[in-house]
Amino acid sequence: MKYFIANWKARKTYAQSIHWIHQFYHLLEQNTRVQAALENKEISVIICPAAPFLISLEQQREHTLGIYWGVQDISFKTEGSYTGEIPATMYQDIAHYAIIGHSERRNYFSETELLIKTKIALAIQAQLQPILCIRSPDDIFYPEVPMVAYEHTNAIGTGNNVPVEEVLNFKSQLSLTTSHKFIYGGSVTGQNSNIYLDTDQIDGLLIGGASLDPNTFFTLVAQFVAKRP
Repeated sequence: MKYFIANWKARKTYAQSIHWIHQFYHLLEQNTRVQAALENKEISVIICPAAPFLISLEQQREHTLGIYWGVQDISFKTEGSYTGEIPATMYQDIAHYAIIGHSERRNYFSETELLIKTKIALAIQAQLQPILCIRSPDDIFYPEVPMVAYEHTNAIGTGNNVPVEEVLNFKSQLSLTTSHKFIYGGSVTGQNSNIYLDTDQIDGLLIGGASLDPNTFFTLVAQFVAKRP
């Protein structure tokens, strides 16, 4: 299975988010090959919108197999008197995945390894599958995390994607088992996505800018499916 993870980051108004979902499903209805790939578990789509819109988007979602919600972050606190925080338990009836340790969280919000480790434990307790983002060998790999996304800092939002050989070399430095999923993220586009997806050593993509337009994102998914026998 290949995973396509759409990370909208701090972008899109409510109206724009609703439009994205409607347009994505309109395109899906017209493409029976992508429908079949989702239903047959050949691919999985994980959509990570802004937190305030998640419940409304869930109500708009058509219950197609293979499409899931993810959150871009969770609080390091449990439920309690923590104004403004959103604990993992508040997502557990809506989302299936949680991005943790994204380079932007580490860089702009000074997230430490202790904080990231805490969030991983809270996500698992809330039955959210953590997607752990790692920038370099200096970042800690936690074996209890089922999905690891390699995102080199120089590739995030720069247009400079990392060569596939370098991605695979980084993977070889991690103590992954066959149960772990290894994802690449960093300036992924429709022009370069298949160089990562063509190898069975990479299980999917964490997609930022190219996920903001539903047509661009769907085309990226559909072109991969079209190449399959």
